[in-house]
Amino acid sequence: MEQSQMTHENSHSRAFRKPKRITITVPHSTYLDLERISCEQGRSLSNLSAHLLECAMSKPIKIQPLPTLNPANVSSNGHLAPR
Repeated sequence: MEQSQMTHENSHSRAFRKPKRITITVPHSTYLDLERISCEQGRSLSNLSAHLLECAMSKPIKIQPLPTLNPANVSSNGHLAPR
């Protein structure tokens, strides 16, 4: 099978997959902004959020690694020890 044909088949099957649901937690101010914009645009909060996430994901993402923790700074319960 040619590469272009495989790419077309992969993108075609991906386009018709059933959408998945997720739950996220956002700051209150972000929620208020999303709620305001969704009302202004006449769309649901869920639809606006999905649209914004899709737009953000369509651009290249540079993921920065999380900083490593120094074990000396972690308490016995796994939390950061006070300085």
